Amino acid sequence: MEINVNVEGVEALDLTTVIAERVRYDEDGEPETTDVTLGERVAALIAAKLTKEEEWGGLRKRYLDIRTEVIREQVTPIVAEAISGPIQKTNIYGEPTSGTTTLRELIMSEVSTVINQKADRHRSDSQTLLQRNISQAVKTILEKELSEVFAAEKAKVIAAVRAQAADLIASAVKQGIGR
Repeated sequence: MEINVNVEGVEALDLTTVIAERVRYDEDGEPETTDVTLGERVAALIAAKLTKEEEWGGLRKRYLDIRTEVIREQVTPIVAEAISGPIQKTNIYGEPTSGTTTLRELIMSEVSTVINQKADRHRSDSQTLLQRNISQAVKTILEKELSEVFAAEKAKVIAAVRAQAADLIASAVKQGIGR
């Protein structure tokens, strides 16, 4: 990328001018010297200024959103092709076998295998994984619903017993006082 900087009064500004050397050490501890150009230093100062601004968070978010969208645009057709495109079936050694399939068919086959396998492989009478999960979900829902119904009915019974007990106590007190 070529960037041209025009500053009035400065006619021949060469951003490739070396202004310093940078020393870094590699993984073996050996020094590596690289040149620092005027352009690199200017870019570092501009970046430092921009990142100190309050708007930096917005700029960063906008950049990340654009980057994500560009990546998504590039990857989406590749994934769609991989899912719907043909795949050569192979044996465990990677040698081609009969016919082709698609990733979608492989995924559906694997899902079918998983949901239809026995939840407990050591028992012959066990449910499939799908059956067990559905049973657990129904049990959880029923327990919640029934506990709410039982709590409401229990409250009604307690209220009725209290009312009846109050009447019995009042009646007993009247009989006791009336004697």
